[in-house]
Amino acid sequence: MKLHSPLSLGENRSEWPSYAPIKGSCPSNIIYIRPSTAGLDPSEANYISSRSKSTAGYLRPFALAAGLIPSDADWIFNNDSLRPNTAIAFSGGGLRAMLNGAGVFRALDNRTSRVPEFSGLMQGMTYMAGLSGGNWLVGGSALNDFASIDDLRDNYWHLDKNLVTGVRGDPKHHLEGVLRYLLGIKDQVMEKAKAGFVVTLTDYWSLALGRQLLNPSGGSNITWSKIQDTRSFQRSEMPYPISISDGRRPGQKVIEKNSTIYESTPYTFGSWDREVNYFYPMKYLGTSMQGGVPQNQNNCVTSFDIGAFIMGTSSSLFSGILARVGKTRAEGEVKKLLADTLMPLAHPSLYMSRAYSYYRNTSSPNQSSLSLADGGLDNQNIPFWPLLQPARKIDFILAVDSSADTHQHWPNGSSLVNTQKRAQNLLSQSQPGDVGVVPFPYVPEDFKTWVIQELNYKPVFFGCNSSNYTATSPRNGTFSHSSFAGPLIVYLPNAPWSYFTNTSTFQLDYITAEILGFLDNGELQISQSPKPNNTNTNTSSSSSAVAKWQECVGCAIMQRSKERANIPLGEKCKGCFDKYCWGGGRRKDGCEGCPSDPTALMFEVVPESSSDDDPACETGVLVAPAVLMILACLHVI
Repeated sequence: MKLHSPLSLGENRSEWPSYAPIKGSCPSNIIYIRPSTAGLDPSEANYISSRSKSTAGYLRPFALAAGLIPSDADWIFNNDSLRPNTAIAFSGGGLRAMLNGAGVFRALDNRTSRVPEFSGLMQGMTYMAGLSGGNWLVGGSALNDFASIDDLRDNYWHLDKNLVTGVRGDPKHHLEGVLRYLLGIKDQVMEKAKAGFVVTLTDYWSLALGRQLLNPSGGSNITWSKIQDTRSFQRSEMPYPISISDGRRPGQKVIEKNSTIYESTPYTFGSWDREVNYFYPMKYLGTSMQGGVPQNQNNCVTSFDIGAFIMGTSSSLFSGILARVGKTRAEGEVKKLLADTLMPLAHPSLYMSRAYSYYRNTSSPNQSSLSLADGGLDNQNIPFWPLLQPARKIDFILAVDSSADTHQHWPNGSSLVNTQKRAQNLLSQSQPGDVGVVPFPYVPEDFKTWVIQELNYKPVFFGCNSSNYTATSPRNGTFSHSSFAGPLIVYLPNAPWSYFTNTSTFQLDYITAEILGFLDNGELQISQSPKPNNTNTNTSSSSSAVAKWQECVGCAIMQRSKERANIPLGEKCKGCFDKYCWGGGRRKDGCEGCPSDPTALMFEVVPESSSDDDPACETGVLVAPAVLMILACLHVI
């Protein structure tokens, strides 16, 4: 099942599917609340069992490239306990993150790849996880039957139109179009309100997002749970998609680093964290619960989990805006207007109305609804957490980091540092039976080390040695070291291989040339070999470099399987690990003078966009007026 093509939906809003959730009778043959201590959801476990077999043919070339002899490769891939479980994680960062991730996705996808050595690795992924802008990529593909990047680009994306105003160019010159666009969103949101559900700014944001990335109706015709019904999912051809959001207590403006992390999958919604520790059927999200069952057997809610709403919730930045309004350069009266206008509405904008009552005590035990925010507001901008859970037994994670950690909008490893700290904190506070404690490899905590050793713009492996982790297993928990050693992480930071992809998180539209620049640059990032420029036409050396890099990625993919099978590292992989594995400062190719903001790595690129603006100012100045436009539509028109 695919979303309707943008061309198949007319401008007549009466043709659009309703955005309102539906109430009906509750099925009696399902479990509504399932504790995470019970392990992996049975439906997910069944899917992964089938999916794992599907990935084998795509991963085998990497195993052979890594020096594994065919008989050992056959032994591993024919054995359920030895076959590697793999994942790709796309960070947040708005449309920049979506497009940078799309370039990597496209190069790994055998339907679109121009890099033979890496073609099919996307088909070899067991899981794909996205957060904020990275989830726009994951969600857009999954909702459209595991659509390729070319399909999304040509048939679904409308990036030339501003995400919030819905028009091309200066909105002052297209006021009629802006108003028509905003009123269309308002009409849809009011359908949900009239059905008895609290509506919030996240609803408006989600429908605007859906219009730019899905179709003119904002994607209101398909839910996250209906990913199950797509052909690719039915055939286990799609990496299992996971969307990430952060929990937020009522009245909280700043998201804590140890905030509860929630995940949305085609089957379930919930959290592994001790404060929640349960999952709920995604299809019935929005149903009021009492004691683990629906409050009213005739009022089970469906269609609350609109795909665009899940994507919008994962990227709901409004609490971040609130925290930074005071830092804008705006004049006093303007600043007061922003604060006075946004404050009353931005708190409920993060609420998923009446999702369910808590299964166990939390910091807000009497809370009847759940407040969620952008999954990167806890400064863990790469969606590692669901992929680290011992129940999933993931062996390898390709982490695509498009974060804007520096003033010039490049990553600097902050996401890994903060996830490591979270893992350490939870380990120190763990109790017997906790499954929320996860292993995470040690990473440099000093950002200067990231710069000196070039870890901020070249690929690096973390966790090559499975004993070099914050925890090898949950203390006194369900899972042991013998069943889960923790994944080896290949970290791929955004860097300018052929194009300066350090655009602002709050750039809300892109022209075709920019999109193509991102896609080409992402291909070069993952292949680690540039197209030659006028002064370097040696394509054979470039091809050799790609082949050697493929060998090393193959070593990373297969390492945990080889450990379980007691297969030695081998000379090829020893050389790869010596070069790429971080081991507390022993990396061989460090440089003392590396800049924190990378320059062009390989050849001539288009001029870099200059931006000295503080990200806090970007948030207040660029996004707040857009939100005010929506508020004007709501409260004035």
